[in-house]
Amino acid sequence: MDDHDVDQRASAQPPQAPPPTRQGGSWLARLLAEPSVRITVIAWLAANVAVVLIARGQLPFHRPTLHGTPYLTQVLSPDVAIVEVLALMAVVFARGGSGRPTTSPSSRSRPTCTSAAGTPLCS
Repeated sequence: MDDHDVDQRASAQPPQAPPPTRQGGSWLARLLAEPSVRITVIAWLAANVAVVLIARGQLPFHRPTLHGTPYLTQVLSPDVAIVEVLALMAVVFARGGSGRPTTSPSSRSRPTCTSAAGTPLCS
């Protein structure tokens, strides 16, 4: 077998198609289809379950303002706050956070008031 036969076999294979892109569906469905998002959500849920199982009804923090607040409320209130922040970010993104051209601050700066020779043109 010579080099010519090897080259012919290698070139006889059909070219591979590019990987499919995710263009269908809503942006939320595309976001939830991302493996990193799924891993983060699963880790978040696992951490909450671990806190509930390990704490056994009493959190080891001294928080006088939450004295008398039910245990489950103390556990879930930080989660509700994080979900609220994520929802506000989604609203900003959906209302125009993408697709608009970005401008740099330098493009909005005042023009220079000097001539090529360096003499001032503005007062």
